[in-house]
Amino acid sequence: MKVKGFPKLVLCAAFLVLAVAMPARSSAEEWLPISQADLALKDNPKQKGDHAMVLAREERTDCAEGQWTVYVRLKIFDERGRDYANVETQSYGPAVAQINNIKGRTIHPDGSIVPFGGEVLEKVIAKRGATRSVAKTFVLPQVTPGSIIEYRYTLSWNKQYAYPVVWLVQGPLFQRQAHFVFIPMEPIMLRPSPGTPQWNAHLAAHTSALFATPSHEPFSWSSFLLPPNQVPVMGRTVAGGKHGKLSGEGEEVTLDIADLPGYQVEPLMPPLEEVRASVHFFHFPYWYSPPSLDDFWKKTGSVWNAEAEGFMNKRDAAEGNLSSLLGPSDGNDAKLRKIYDRVQSLRNLSYEPLKSEPEIKREKEKPTANIADVLQRGYGDHDELNRVFVALARSAGLDATLVKVAERDKSYFEKTKLTMWQLRSEIVLVRDGSKELYLDPGTPFCPFGVIPWEDTTVMGMRLDKNPPVFVSTASLNADDSAISRKADLQLKGDGSVEGTIEVTFTGQEALDPRLDERDADEAARKNYMQELLRQWLPAAATVELQKVNDWKASSLPLVATYHIAIPAYAATTGHETILPTALFARAYASPFVDPRRKSNIIFPYPYVHTDEVAITLPPGLQAGNLPAAKSQHNGLGEFSAHSKIENGVLHATRQFRLDDFVVEAKYYPAVRRFFGQVADTKDEQVVLKSVAN
Repeated sequence: MKVKGFPKLVLCAAFLVLAVAMPARSSAEEWLPISQADLALKDNPKQKGDHAMVLAREERTDCAEGQWTVYVRLKIFDERGRDYANVETQSYGPAVAQINNIKGRTIHPDGSIVPFGGEVLEKVIAKRGATRSVAKTFVLPQVTPGSIIEYRYTLSWNKQYAYPVVWLVQGPLFQRQAHFVFIPMEPIMLRPSPGTPQWNAHLAAHTSALFATPSHEPFSWSSFLLPPNQVPVMGRTVAGGKHGKLSGEGEEVTLDIADLPGYQVEPLMPPLEEVRASVHFFHFPYWYSPPSLDDFWKKTGSVWNAEAEGFMNKRDAAEGNLSSLLGPSDGNDAKLRKIYDRVQSLRNLSYEPLKSEPEIKREKEKPTANIADVLQRGYGDHDELNRVFVALARSAGLDATLVKVAERDKSYFEKTKLTMWQLRSEIVLVRDGSKELYLDPGTPFCPFGVIPWEDTTVMGMRLDKNPPVFVSTASLNADDSAISRKADLQLKGDGSVEGTIEVTFTGQEALDPRLDERDADEAARKNYMQELLRQWLPAAATVELQKVNDWKASSLPLVATYHIAIPAYAATTGHETILPTALFARAYASPFVDPRRKSNIIFPYPYVHTDEVAITLPPGLQAGNLPAAKSQHNGLGEFSAHSKIENGVLHATRQFRLDDFVVEAKYYPAVRRFFGQVADTKDEQVVLKSVAN
């Protein structure tokens, strides 16, 4: 799984995006009353069989005060529902925000109350250098089936900062009642997070008449997938509050939801953000007004480009590095590859283990202001390393630029969502005439010419001093991501098989395990690779990893060699031996069990999986019946299986190829049928007869 640094030019957006409920009342007020009917409730009357349900949820987003308050009440129905007693708050940046006023309690069916008085822990969620995203965690006490649990807390931040507010209206549980309130910022200068001097100068050049403002900062909102007739409405706040005093009377947006089912989790579904009901709010700096679509993205691109160019504007540092790196006879491809390897050799802060606060203070890593800092200190985050690559490539005479992309494992880009946080990451685009090459040296172990799958086939913005251009990034071919399994086994007289298996991972299939195990020791890596193979083999198999070629070479496939043994793999009855031909049958299990489907089917990327199995037979056995050859092909992909016996060796080959990775839900029956037909071949076997018979 790829972990990147936080987006540039944000006030730690990951810290402040809303994810859970907020109360419409002060935390100093008493808890809401509880009815006897709720105490006696044993199941969700409107959705039978739920493990838990939300009885009440309230969320209040007061941007005028810089406060986000949360209140949630749940009913627990069974043992699985008890998991919701483990509460994790939304993530935030301790340098710019804080969570306080954490309260909670458990109410048993007899009405007895157990207040929360336990420990509140801090969990590190993500990091970029010395910048961290954390969450508070706590466990509500003595929760049993039938209990009601409720909790509240407040997130506070500097009210002078704007951030993207998102009501994640729909959660995993059925919600009987939910109430949301949004109060916009007071009319002050919107202050982005501090950046480079070039960034601050750019802001100063684009701001004027900051205090000739209306009663609040300009804002708008967009709703997605809300139930019919349940939409946000604009109203008035009560005069006399601090927000009201400043403007005479303020404005607020409210939303009331009733009987909203939880979102449905399905295998290979779109990102959660694309299937759950939500409302997105956008504050606009005055130099963005009026926020038309084209104007918003044009000005946003201009701001991004100015900041990136300021970071890369160190030509002396770039040329100094190139003097010892490139040769006079190097062509463009050789130059790119050498620069790519140089950038990947730098420390990548985005992919290092999460560190504690004392570790961060002890190491004293300084923030990087430009590419000279990165090259001199030898470290940078994901986006900074990609910027170093662009600067070096340009100094070598190549046409390179940055592209801001929306990563499709998190969300899809929507031009109508007027928030810059959609385009979360930066990758590299190199142009040579009509040829375009997308690269991502900021991701460790990512091969040259490849970008991580979540950045493929997505909308992005190419940064340029001219108006930015929206582009679609490179697509993937099935041959770019492959797993090849080769087995050389011997069948013994007792029906067991033993021998070696070699598995080769290429492209995306190699990148994932290398990233997953980048910080692991040898013992952990060995266990990881053994479990990877074991999940494809019969459950009784014993697996021993013998070697892996190279964990860190992005230019090489990842090749693992194993010794395996499977007892009772073949069964003998009388004069016949039944030998399965699908050694890796569990790798072809269908993920589509449910006959119904709501969401589109999204595979991460196209791929090819190939099996070549050779099993040497004991003397005295010959082929009886072989399974018929299989060959299936449709618009989604193709599958083939073939078995033969030559010179006392059973050869069984299988190949599954997925070409289309996005399928509309209406085609689900055909997709389910195709994968089911492939899975049905798991029981294929060859009948071997004794020569004496």
